[in-house]
Amino acid sequence: MSLEPILDLSGDGNFFLGLSGFLYEKAVLNVGKVYDWIGQKIHLNKVYYPILAFLLIIPVGIFLPQILGGGNQVVFIL
Repeated sequence: MSLEPILDLSGDGNFFLGLSGFLYEKAVLNVGKVYDWIGQKIHLNKVYYPILAFLLIIPVGIFLPQILGGGNQVVFIL
């Protein structure tokens, strides 16, 4: 009995997948710097950064509501 891979990762899609993961990691790790920059521009205390995040996500919820939530619907769309 031989084992076969469930997901074949030997194609050219690996570059796109790796690049996407790299960019996602950079975005997540640097989001604090973005909040600091915006907070300095509008003189906002760090205590209020969650409110800033909420205000920034409102347009996403209005124009792309399918990307908010648990994420399983995004997988189904793809």
